[in-house]
Order: sequence, then structure tokens, then C-alpha cells
Amino acid sequence: MAGFRKDPVCTHPINATVPSRVTLPETFPAGKVSGLDLPDDTRPVARIRDGVEALADPETELCPGDCLLLAGTPEALETAAKALKDA
Repeated sequence: MAGFRKDPVCTHPINATVPSRVTLPETFPAGKVSGLDLPDDTRPVARIRDGVEALADPETELCPGDCLLLAGTPEALETAAKALKDA
């Protein structure tokens, strides 16, 4: 196809992330995604409650027992998972 140019692959750091699921402990204080203290290289992607997945925007409510799907670098995910489980 004349004039077709393939765009270069994006090298933004978020593309080098892996997903991770963290189940919030029963001691987790209920709140919103925006209230989470997560490392800079980590972002919430979805909340799973009773088998139903919902996108995790800043206003998404979180409760103990919810599963939170996070994306980030392996090091940041490890730090985030430990912080969420210790909350």
C-alpha cells in the first residue's frame, strides 16, 4: 500500500508492566480507589467483587474482600501488594 507507514512501537514505561491481583484483607478500610497510597509505577485497573469486574476509576468504591487488579512494574507491584495487605 503506497504511503503506508507503520508507527513505531511505543516505549512508554507503562507498556513494560505486568498485571497482579491483590485481594483486600478483611481489615481493609472501605474507601475509594483515589484514596489508595500506591507506588508511582502502579495503577489500579479493575475491581472484582462477587465475580463481577468493574473498571477502577478514582471514584470506584473498595471494600474488604474485593480483588483489585493492578498494573505496574514487578517491583512496584510487590510494594503495593504488601502495603494493601498490611492496611
